[in-house]
Amino acid sequence: MTIRNVPGFRKLFGNSSLAYLAIVLAIFGAGALVSILNWRNSIDRANAALVTGYQERLTQSKSIVTRSLNQYSLLLDDGTSLLTVTGDTLTQDQWLTFFQSYGLTKNYPGVRGVGYSTYMPATDSAPARVPVTYVGYISPSSAQAIGYDQLSDPVRSAAIKQAIQSNAVTMSGKVNLMLANNDPAFLIFKPIYDGPARNATERQASIKGFVYMNVDSTVFFNTLLARYIPPEVAVQIYDSSFSKDSLLYQTKNFDTEVKNIKNPIRSTLTITFGNRTWDFRIITAKGVLESDTSQSMTNLILGIGISALLATIVWYFTYYRERKIYWQKQIELQDAKDELLSLASHQLRTPATIVKQYLGILLQNYGGDITTQQRHLIQTAYDNNERQLEIANQFLEAARLGSGRIVLHTEPTSINKVLDAVIAEQRKIARGRRQKIVLTSPKQEYRVDGDPKYLPMVFENLINNALKYSKRSSTVTLSLHKAKSEVRVTVSDEGIGIAAEELPTLFEKFSHASNEQSASGNSTGIGLYLAQQIAQLHGGTITVESTLGKGSRFTVHLPLRHTISKGDS
Repeated sequence: MTIRNVPGFRKLFGNSSLAYLAIVLAIFGAGALVSILNWRNSIDRANAALVTGYQERLTQSKSIVTRSLNQYSLLLDDGTSLLTVTGDTLTQDQWLTFFQSYGLTKNYPGVRGVGYSTYMPATDSAPARVPVTYVGYISPSSAQAIGYDQLSDPVRSAAIKQAIQSNAVTMSGKVNLMLANNDPAFLIFKPIYDGPARNATERQASIKGFVYMNVDSTVFFNTLLARYIPPEVAVQIYDSSFSKDSLLYQTKNFDTEVKNIKNPIRSTLTITFGNRTWDFRIITAKGVLESDTSQSMTNLILGIGISALLATIVWYFTYYRERKIYWQKQIELQDAKDELLSLASHQLRTPATIVKQYLGILLQNYGGDITTQQRHLIQTAYDNNERQLEIANQFLEAARLGSGRIVLHTEPTSINKVLDAVIAEQRKIARGRRQKIVLTSPKQEYRVDGDPKYLPMVFENLINNALKYSKRSSTVTLSLHKAKSEVRVTVSDEGIGIAAEELPTLFEKFSHASNEQSASGNSTGIGLYLAQQIAQLHGGTITVESTLGKGSRFTVHLPLRHTISKGDS
């Protein structure tokens, strides 16, 4: 019977199957299009949120730097007030005690000292000088600066002259702190006058001195920017121009990031404070401003898969016209991973179960006699379908574990009998590869509180892995013994081994070792995760030791309920 002869089909579609195919393709295309649009929009929204957050951090960095400089200026105002109150009676010890009370190291990051320099005008025999008179210092060695003429340094001199003319707090360009390993720094000057200062002439005539502070730019910016600039972002800060001599600060990772990042994102930020302009050069990898698309890609694949499945169901049920189509799926892009995993598992199991039933019917000759060759082909398809169901079941159990929906029904269980049953089943697999499974166990019978359904899964996964990752004709060895209040089952193989750096993540969901067997796609990354989780639900755990090229040894630790000697009931 062709599709045109199906009852009701001709009524619906006439004599052309193109209309039917168009409907099926439209259903699939619409679902796929919605999935693609949602996937693209979710990525765009996530990326936009990251960029916005990044820009906000840069703005916050600018604000915190500006606020801190204003706070430092107020500290200079306090020094000015102290000089006004004490006049010429002020001593170095009084100045030092006054500023030590401010907790400079804690409350003013980068400040190396707060001092006062007296302005000494030029005479016929000597040029003008601005020697350091008082120093409120972080370390005693800063006291060595007393007497240093600040006009002898061109950068300091330029800032001092501008402060005199402007009657305002003035910052210097980049200087090097002589008493701090020549670290890059900047100075802030506040002029003090002892007469009228209404214009430039009066200010030059009445200038008395300057309250100033030395600021270590590395400590200053490291402290203020650490909260807002991610560690993977590289920053340079220049004074007024992008030149080597003007470099005030750069993050430790700057040279490394510039060298290693391909197609980096570059941005700039400018901060103006008083007379100075600081230019920020910011470099970051593109990936820092891009969201993780793995979840969106999973949703996209799942959406397209469901669209294909829905189209297939429409095709199937329209062909036979014996049932109504009941199929409704709703995808939420922000679903938790375990919900997605559970949904995917159910979608895999449903068609696989149907295929299993029909193949079983054929193998039992309910559809008529089949030839030997046909039986071989059907049996191969049946075995592959069983493997597909096994994978789907693993995903489903993983989803149940992640959502806490597995509740054990434990009872006193002989670990000896569990191992015997599991080994007997796994030996069927081993024979095909000419492998051996050897169990070494004592005469005593060890019992644990175990779930008859889930406890065997621990050993099934471990033995199956040992066979899979070992060479043909190799031996997998199991050892059962008691250690204090627990029973231990060790599964050792002669396989390819696992690298030491991969052991910490071996029991994580979807974890794969870096070897050819895993790369071939034969591993789901779920088996060891399930084994560990089930062992832990039983109050135990699994540990592993492995050497590349020599093999691995997994040990299951389970709480011992009691021991039964041979002959006891």
